[in-house]
Parts: sequence; C-alpha cells; structure tokens
Amino acid sequence: MNLNSLVDYGEVSRTKANAPHDARPQRKIIIEPRDGHGVQKGATGWYRWHVDEHWYHLGGNSIKTPTIYILSLIQKKKEPSGTPPEWRWSKAKDQTDASALYIEHGQQ
Repeated sequence: MNLNSLVDYGEVSRTKANAPHDARPQRKIIIEPRDGHGVQKGATGWYRWHVDEHWYHLGGNSIKTPTIYILSLIQKKKEPSGTPPEWRWSKAKDQTDASALYIEHGQQ
C-alpha cells in the first residue's frame, strides 16, 4: 500500500447491525488519501493497525462476527475504462487473529 495514505479513527458510529451483541461501540474509520484516489465511505470498526505497508481494521460482518479487513487499491469492474482505482476495504484472507483481537479491542 502507498504509505502516503493516512488511516485514523473518526467519531463513534451508531452502527450495530454488523456487531456481536457484546460489542463496544465502533468508530468510523477515516481514510485521507494523498495520492488522488477515491475512498470507500462507511467503514467502521474497533481497531486499526499497520503492518508491512498494509492497513488493516477489525470490524464486524453481516453475520455479526469479528472480521479483519485490509485496505487495497481496487479498480471497480463496471467503471468505464480510464477510471482511476479507489482505496477499498476488503475481507483479509487470514482471519486467524480476528477473535483474539475482538476480545482485546471490541468486546465490552
């Protein structure tokens, strides 16, 4: 990932639809790209971190389980040719630490 992007916490979110019943409130995840690419809006979570030039955040999913997401530069499939890619959160392949991170950072 381009380290010229800043990922930080925003205000507390009212989002509860994707959170386990015993979860603390999630915070909005703010991305301020410095490379001119667009940003996915609406990401929320309990914890964000940076490892090996990649940003991750811990949030919930549609079945209310803790999920690790990775920030990647993605080209939308249905956009016209020449449309620049956007920074988007997508589910990380490795979910091994999701439950432990949730206990430490997301559980009340």
